[in-house]
Amino acid sequence: MMREWIWRNLRLECPADWEMLLFSRSPAQGRCVFADRYAHRLELSWRVVPGRPDFDRMLSDYAGSLRAGGRPDPAPLRAGAWRGWLAEKDGRPSSRLGLHLPAEACLVELVFLWPDARDEALEHAILDSVRDEPADADGLRRWRAFGLDARVSPGLDFRACVVQPARAEWTFAAPRGRRRERFARLGLVDQWLRRPVGDWLLARAPANRKATVQRRTEAGHEVFSLVPAETACSMITLPLKGGAFGGEAWICPRDGRLYAVEWNGGRPRPGGGEPRRGRRLACCETGVER
Repeated sequence: MMREWIWRNLRLECPADWEMLLFSRSPAQGRCVFADRYAHRLELSWRVVPGRPDFDRMLSDYAGSLRAGGRPDPAPLRAGAWRGWLAEKDGRPSSRLGLHLPAEACLVELVFLWPDARDEALEHAILDSVRDEPADADGLRRWRAFGLDARVSPGLDFRACVVQPARAEWTFAAPRGRRRERFARLGLVDQWLRRPVGDWLLARAPANRKATVQRRTEAGHEVFSLVPAETACSMITLPLKGGAFGGEAWICPRDGRLYAVEWNGGRPRPGGGEPRRGRRLACCETGVER
């Protein structure tokens, strides 16, 4: 069984028992490492490049580094547009293949760390799954990992990630300014949630802002929305510091987890700036827009 991951505008599928243990936040250059319960199994690396790289030269240089230390000569590999080497270290094979994605101006490398023999069928299945993940018609970028499936507004950078037992949270923010979006998936709800979901969400409003909570039922989900209240100073209505804010929270009846999406700062962007269940954060397939 395979599971889909979407990270830094890159999509791939790998076995469901492989988890992401290490990751980079930088959109320009970084790496993610996947492992099963026994060892590291896959490394995904990316680097933004100004144009199509010289693969022949790059592969030649790569082969030289793989021969270092008297290791056996690597064997060339090709799978569709992927090119690379099958190398060996300490008696264990590793497949190392690169691909250029022109739409993202990105050079991608996958390194398969085989614990025993090389699994060509699995290797090809993962390679075939890799593609770029373009923004949708509203400019929203999709991220999917750690049980979170979110669509993020344009112009926001990946700033923080918390992955703990029964807790996964992402924070995206503008490079300059206060605009920020946060996505969360929280488990073990009966162990820590001591008040209604609407009250929990209301307590998360900015301290200097007034808000109310509205409730609706959508595809079997009881969804609570944080709505800013108008604030007046004397007889003149003044814009408050910090810009717009809002949020939604709900407990998914399928898995019992609490999901929340919040935003603050600036103004909502056209085409989905306001958070909404399914549109900005998905919990299950029921009633979710795709």
